Amino acid sequence: MDSTSDPTPKTKPTPTDYVVREYGVTVGEVEAFERAAEQRYRKLKRRGKLATKTPQDLKKMIEEAAGH
Repeated sequence: MDSTSDPTPKTKPTPTDYVVREYGVTVGEVEAFERAAEQRYRKLKRRGKLATKTPQDLKKMIEEAAGH
């Protein structure tokens, strides 16, 4: 077998893999963060605290922030 035919299947890294590698956290910590973020999102959504923005709204906000 030559060196170009690696029998190990290649897998695509997941976002969790990236966070674990780059930030040195555990998979359990990532999962706990995901659960907390989802709970916060649901709470804000129930309370009507989430703002819906269109691309035009965002463009206007960027222009205003840039002083145009």
